Amino acid sequence: MNPHRARLRLLTLIAAAAVSLALSEAGLRVAGPPWLRAHMDELAAGHQILGEASTALAYVEHRGDGAFVRFRPGGSFSLLDPEFRTAVQITRWGTRATGTDAAGPDTVVFVGDSFTFGMGVNDGETFVSLVCDTRHLSCLNAGFPASALPNQLDVVEQNFAAWGRPRRIVFVFFAGNDLPEMIAFDQAARGEPQPRASRTARVAGIVNSALNATPALNRSYLLQLMKATSRAWIAPQGMDLMFVTAAGARGDFGRQAEAALDRSLDRLERVSSALGFSPVFVIIPDRYQVYASAAADKARYYRLDPGDLDMRFPQQALGRALDRRGIPYLDLLSCAEAQAQGLYYRSDNHLTPAGHAAVGRCLLRARGIL
Repeated sequence: MNPHRARLRLLTLIAAAAVSLALSEAGLRVAGPPWLRAHMDELAAGHQILGEASTALAYVEHRGDGAFVRFRPGGSFSLLDPEFRTAVQITRWGTRATGTDAAGPDTVVFVGDSFTFGMGVNDGETFVSLVCDTRHLSCLNAGFPASALPNQLDVVEQNFAAWGRPRRIVFVFFAGNDLPEMIAFDQAARGEPQPRASRTARVAGIVNSALNATPALNRSYLLQLMKATSRAWIAPQGMDLMFVTAAGARGDFGRQAEAALDRSLDRLERVSSALGFSPVFVIIPDRYQVYASAAADKARYYRLDPGDLDMRFPQQALGRALDRRGIPYLDLLSCAEAQAQGLYYRSDNHLTPAGHAAVGRCLLRARGIL
């Protein structure tokens, strides 16, 4: 073949491919599926698919094995995010300041993860601060990010005497990720090997991070569609943990979650009996439980059928386990649904100040919890 004609053919093929890609991109922007547009809106807001490590974790005290004990007493730091900038003050007990902080038998201690801690809001805006101020209660906010019931019980045991041996401890359970995290903590405690991402998944993660960090690429609808199509089989563990839970509720995941719950709650009964406190639970819903249309869009992004998902499994599993033990609890899902606007940050997924205020109102209306 004539070299000139060969080069011309190659250039023609490249041009045709470029035009095809450009038309595909334009078509997806104009008439793409709703879930893709919703996902692109999240990316435009700065959404990080796998989350980011909290700066708060640089200000903590650990045990010899590296386990969290408390925040460094008297410290202060800022939390920065594209959607918020908040200041944090730490009390002399290593807990987040509420404005009504004290130790003693009548103190109410709140234990939970970043939702209890109040990621994204200032000290006085957490639902713990709002409830305790309104009720004139002495309280300690012992929430700490990336925790679940197994290591929260470690913190209770480590700090109970310093807290003044409180008679009431409120355990705050977040439906969005506590069950997968409990399974991981439970498996680690029993020495079971933890699942490791495949080499393909690790490479895909590197490529995904590079795409999201490149302004010229992270706004491409076509690339996001290709990522969505491939991620379900390359890295299913990369899904939002609410969907890991909802998709696996009727299978092995559900059985593992209920077994991990039973083991942790059995331990809670032993610890509460030995230390002399009464536990109660508050269940905070995930945003995809509150906003059904957003959940359907996200499910389709993961190539899941929304009708196959058991979105209320966390509340149901925990409720059954607590009922068997006679431990009181409050499920805030229906209360949150009634106050649905603006409860969660758009990209970060934590409660906004309005969300904390709504949770506070729900708690104040409830009986037998505080």
